[in-house]
Amino acid sequence: MVKYILHYLISSISKKRFLGKDYIFFNEFVSQTIFLYSICSTLGYTYKDKLHILLELMTDDKDNINEAIIGLDKMAQIRYKEMRSTTLNFTELIFETELPRLMEGFYKSKIIEYKNVSDFDKVYNTKIPVETAIYSLQPTAYQAIGFGYKYPNITKEFLTFSVSKDFRDLANKSGLNTTHQQDLVIPIHIQQENVKAVIKPYVEFTRPDLISKLDLE
Repeated sequence: MVKYILHYLISSISKKRFLGKDYIFFNEFVSQTIFLYSICSTLGYTYKDKLHILLELMTDDKDNINEAIIGLDKMAQIRYKEMRSTTLNFTELIFETELPRLMEGFYKSKIIEYKNVSDFDKVYNTKIPVETAIYSLQPTAYQAIGFGYKYPNITKEFLTFSVSKDFRDLANKSGLNTTHQQDLVIPIHIQQENVKAVIKPYVEFTRPDLISKLDLE
């Protein structure tokens, strides 16, 4: 299911090269990372009491679901320990904790030419292969599900905290599209319904027996 969500987010904005691999720009990649964390944390938050059912969409080994939950829990704790006490929403969380890691990783892989966040404006229009984007974000997606499950109160606060105009203007000036987080906050129950709409086609195709269990009717 995680790969399905990633394809849903990345492929929808990908560009085609002539005789080359599909790509997205790095600034788009960062924007979709923020969106991904919001979506997956909302999944973890929504199904915190049914996480074992949700995980049936991510593993064929039902005997290891409890171990998978423990793993998601530990991944979430890592992000929580990295988080600043002043962090107010998922946009800030990704800027502060994930962007430095992404830039350093892509620099080491020789995909971008700079590794420091202060040099973001020099690499924001670098082309990132779609397959690289999807592969690199899989752990982030799992961690976000774990975050929503492990820290439901923080998740709710982050999802319902408005990004300030100054912060959004700065992000847009840097080449980031933050239109999905505007001053007008979407109520949490609407966000939950939107996320359910994202995964419903996948559940209908792969595990229709889980439709009712996940409240997707």
